[in-house]
Amino acid sequence: MVMSTFGRFDARRRRRFWVAGLVVSLGFLAGGAAQLPDQLKAAHGQGTRGRWVAEYQVKGYWVGKFVLPNGTETGSAYRYDGSLGSVHPGTSVPALDTGDYQQVYPVGGSYRWIQAVIYMAVGAIGLIALAGAWIYLRRSQRSRA
Repeated sequence: MVMSTFGRFDARRRRRFWVAGLVVSLGFLAGGAAQLPDQLKAAHGQGTRGRWVAEYQVKGYWVGKFVLPNGTETGSAYRYDGSLGSVHPGTSVPALDTGDYQQVYPVGGSYRWIQAVIYMAVGAIGLIALAGAWIYLRRSQRSRA
């Protein structure tokens, strides 16, 4: 009786491991894939040019609005992806809006796309590792039977 209970517990634990591994791997893959298009546009300097104007600081980063050259505000609550020196409310820097709903990029380009590619690679490696482990377990179960 103890062995069968332990065996069922072991099977439940394995299932949770597979589900958790699948969710984490797919999360990395999807997260990187969702960020990549806008970040590649920024890397190539594509997008709408304007200015990012700092408004307030939240948890160590500044949030501001994006203003077109003609003075039209296209949105607020954007983070600036580049490095900033001394910032205070009203600080204005040239920026590039690539369509990302939460951040704008430096006009000179951004290397943030590398981070998205790394996320996708981690997700893919995780899926490959899960598939390899699953194949290995299935083969070892068949050989024992």
